[in-house]
Amino acid sequence: MNKNQWVGTALQLIGLCYVISSVFGGLVLLSLASYAPYAREFGVILILTGLFLFLSFVTGIVSIIAGTIFAEKLRMMKVEELKEPERSIYEKLAAAYNKIYSAYGQSRLDNKIEAYIEKGFTREEAIQKIAKEEGYT
Repeated sequence: MNKNQWVGTALQLIGLCYVISSVFGGLVLLSLASYAPYAREFGVILILTGLFLFLSFVTGIVSIIAGTIFAEKLRMMKVEELKEPERSIYEKLAAAYNKIYSAYGQSRLDNKIEAYIEKGFTREEAIQKIAKEEGYT
């Protein structure tokens, strides 16, 4: 995983933490609100806390969506930068990997390309090498 992919994953994890903590906080809030003596004395505080937890939940969902969109935009930018022959080869490889590995096919292909790039290949050379290995050239 390169640095940009970590950003998308980090956004998703932060969002997941927000969602989990707000759900847990909401359960605690419900248990406090159900206890009648506290509900009368701390009604405004409970309402404000509930609003905060709801907003935290929404923030988490938005963060998860933003991380997913960010990761997809990065992948699309990399595909658009390719010259036409490599782009069509990449798309064929991506389709084949998606058939084999389902939802994780594209990321698996991208990770394989990144591994070759770390070894010193250009992106185009990495795609050509993988295509040759997989029998697409």
